[in-house]
Amino acid sequence: MRKQLTEVMIDKVRPPPTGRLEIFDAIVPGLAVRVTSKGAKSFVVRGRVRGSPDPIRITIGDARGMKLSEARQAASELLKACRAGSDPREARKTTILEKERQRRSTFALIADDFIKQHVAKLRSASRTEAEIRRYLIAPWDGRPISTITADDVGELVRGS
Repeated sequence: MRKQLTEVMIDKVRPPPTGRLEIFDAIVPGLAVRVTSKGAKSFVVRGRVRGSPDPIRITIGDARGMKLSEARQAASELLKACRAGSDPREARKTTILEKERQRRSTFALIADDFIKQHVAKLRSASRTEAEIRRYLIAPWDGRPISTITADDVGELVRGS
């Protein structure tokens, strides 16, 4: 079913008794609001990656927390990427993996590993661990370790 989607229409659409209902937008072909039988509403895009015979569906976001204009903009960008021949799902996976890698390489996590592997074996383990936590982990807790430069280390030493 294809209609010109509006914010009011999206709010008023009732969930189907079973299954899912998709209402496609007349302005941006491929954009649809998807309503489940439990009442969840989300924006999705359907399209084909250039050179691939199989259609794909990508969820853009929750229709209750996203404006229709934002969904149309996101859908247009995703459809342009599909027409160019790149799979937006792969780009999303790469972005998510990169964020996860950065989250796992924060200074605090690497310092904790160092404490477990090396400091724990020392006689003065508790004192050394406390100093590492106080003077190093506290100021650089959530920073990715790759962003800490020699200037940052020098600044920290001069400030102590």
